[in-house]
Amino acid sequence: ALFPTPPPIDGRFDTHIVLQQQDTTGTSLEAGGNVNVTDLQYDKRRVGTIGLGFDYRMEKGSGQQFDAKLSLDSTEVLSARGSYTDTLPERPLELKVELPGLPLTPVNALLTPSMAQLSGALKGKIAATGSFQNLSVDGSLAFAETAVEVGMIGTTFTLSPSPISIDNSLVRFGNFQIIAPNKKPLTIDGQINLRDFRAITADLLLTASDFQVVNVAKSRKSMVYGQAYMDLNTKVKGRLDNLFVRGDVSLLGGTEVNYVMQDSPLEVKQQNQNIVTFVSFNDTTEFEQFDSIRPMKINGLDIQVNVNVNNSVKLGVDLSEDAENRVQLQGGGNLTYTMNQLGDSRFSGKYEVSGGFVRYKPPVISEKSFDIVAGSYVEWSGEMLDPAFNLTAVDKVRTNVTSDGSDSGRPVTFDISINLRNTLSDLAVTFDLSAPEDLTMQNQLSSLTAEQRASQAMSLLIYNTYTG
Repeated sequence: ALFPTPPPIDGRFDTHIVLQQQDTTGTSLEAGGNVNVTDLQYDKRRVGTIGLGFDYRMEKGSGQQFDAKLSLDSTEVLSARGSYTDTLPERPLELKVELPGLPLTPVNALLTPSMAQLSGALKGKIAATGSFQNLSVDGSLAFAETAVEVGMIGTTFTLSPSPISIDNSLVRFGNFQIIAPNKKPLTIDGQINLRDFRAITADLLLTASDFQVVNVAKSRKSMVYGQAYMDLNTKVKGRLDNLFVRGDVSLLGGTEVNYVMQDSPLEVKQQNQNIVTFVSFNDTTEFEQFDSIRPMKINGLDIQVNVNVNNSVKLGVDLSEDAENRVQLQGGGNLTYTMNQLGDSRFSGKYEVSGGFVRYKPPVISEKSFDIVAGSYVEWSGEMLDPAFNLTAVDKVRTNVTSDGSDSGRPVTFDISINLRNTLSDLAVTFDLSAPEDLTMQNQLSSLTAEQRASQAMSLLIYNTYTG
């Protein structure tokens, strides 16, 4: 088939067009009418009822003229009037466009909710004169009560109503602002050059201070929740098909972002023998494989952004949907995000952990909290959403241990450690046991295998008993 997968478009199309030729020489032509699409839908999401009315005239020697009006749900949203005269080589084209209020919500039909959703309208007037090789564009555009909800981070930003001017084909942003939920702005300054439509260029500076980039309440549907605040200083320069982005981002104190794993590596099974078995989620006979988010590739961008993480920033991972099994980290580090012009991205660097905990709820008993030890870290070497963990957390348990041939026990303080290793998509969780304050017990534990120490650790967690 020529089109094996037709576009998911629905609606009723009708048109009424009148074509008139004033003479038999073909030097004069008039056309006019209406084109309508009622209840246009894309992928079962409504765009609206669209109407286009137009008049076109062509006469040899005087060129071509046209008028057009676009309506959405019976409201005029755009009008255009123009002419093209061959006999004026310097300025053959004259065009005027007015936007009394072009709604942005119909664009949502083309966007997935996880990508973005728009509200509000675009207003403005644009005039263009000249040739296609040397076009001069003037006017201004402004957003009216416009907001952008970014689905992946669940946060809504509002756009400033300040006009963006267009002067001699230079789009001047003039400190245009994007407002965060905490009312702090991200400012865009600089210009986009439209003088050559074959090579549109940008020269922009993006700056922000204490900008709330994430503000998501926890819910059953949230994969990410919490708050994040940043400073930003980034330059965007070059042709639109070959942009260079360079800058610095600082995650500030007060940032606390949490990620909810859909498949928990701490899932357990309680057997009849009261033995706890850890289930690997790489075993597709028991569970579906980790459902990672596939990032969309964007070509033509060359990005290098340094990310500085303040030492008071908190990052959390809910290892189960109920958050009873959880890792919370506090620390800082220096990271780098890069993307080449082929769209391949890379996130690299190390997040040094200065504090935090691992919370684990074994079967039957109440939850246990383990304090993360110094030297733990999270490291990125590729995928942003798939970092590698090297975390060790310890819970101290004191209990009486009975020696062979003795009826009386002696108190021993054990360190039960939980270790998180490997990448987030292949997270390995193991337990270990040590007794650093008791040399005799430590020697005995050293003689055990890793599996035997893990079994003793679980016995202490569940029964507060060391079975030796």
